[in-house]
Amino acid sequence: MKKVFSIIFCFIIVIPAFQTFVRVFPEIKIEEKRVLATFPKISLSEKTLEGLTNYFNDNFGLRGSLIFMNNYIDLSVFKISPNSQVIIGKNGWMYYQPSYESNSLVLNQMDVELVSRKIYDFQKKVEADGKKFVFVLAPDKESIYPEFLKDKLVGLGNYELITNVLKQNNVNTFDGLKLLQDAKGKGSMVYSKNDTHWTRYGLFLTINEMFKALGRSAIDSSGVEDVQRVGDLSLLVGFNNSETVPQPIVDNSKVVAKDRVLIFHDSFFDNEMYFTLLFKNFKKIHWATGPIEKEYVDLENSYDVVIMEIAERDFIKLGTKL
Repeated sequence: MKKVFSIIFCFIIVIPAFQTFVRVFPEIKIEEKRVLATFPKISLSEKTLEGLTNYFNDNFGLRGSLIFMNNYIDLSVFKISPNSQVIIGKNGWMYYQPSYESNSLVLNQMDVELVSRKIYDFQKKVEADGKKFVFVLAPDKESIYPEFLKDKLVGLGNYELITNVLKQNNVNTFDGLKLLQDAKGKGSMVYSKNDTHWTRYGLFLTINEMFKALGRSAIDSSGVEDVQRVGDLSLLVGFNNSETVPQPIVDNSKVVAKDRVLIFHDSFFDNEMYFTLLFKNFKKIHWATGPIEKEYVDLENSYDVVIMEIAERDFIKLGTKL
């Protein structure tokens, strides 16, 4: 028996090394949200040794397969996350750790007031230039689907607090939380099980409500179709498995694209499918790239509408960009 175990052990040690140089066996590719190390330029320096070490660590044979097996065992057997950025909830639901931490705290109302007033001051500048403005607060997944979390969060009232203060400060916005909760209550899937973000149906509902806030007519949908989507959280734990999510069926021939739109946004507005359909032209700027005021001043004459969108968890951070 010892001889058998010794053979198995040697096999396990030797095969990855053999695969590193020969690449006989098919590899499982793991999406890691980073660039793997490349082979370094050889020279007589310590950096070459460090580069070779990094290259080997990222590229040794069967690495993807071994990571996949480890992640599969962690998730399927032990029900734990192999990635600290991902929380495994009930029934296989996944949540983003920074978002979870944000909802673990109750926001300070004075901080919310300060950011809200900054948004309103920016809105006044936009409107003084003869343009329309709307602020979109994207609810965190925890605020819509808290029932699949293993622990209760005390900060799940943050969205209501922010929205109430925004409205008190006359910011042109709407209650996206109630909108999506109502749709969920009617049986619609508005957030993905293995993604941080809303489904395309959740995005569609939000954009329709945003249109109403801008004085525009809502977009018509003739129904909903199922599409396959691989979630970002699923990728972070080493799986490329897709899930079925709803997508509205929109008749493009009945949509009239108009307005030149400047959009300050985060990843919740990364999907451009509706923006391309609805706007004559648009420019998207991630709010984390720099001061919003400066970006607006440089581009103000090129656009008729300004949209500012941010996820609930990052609302307070927005204050440093305004």
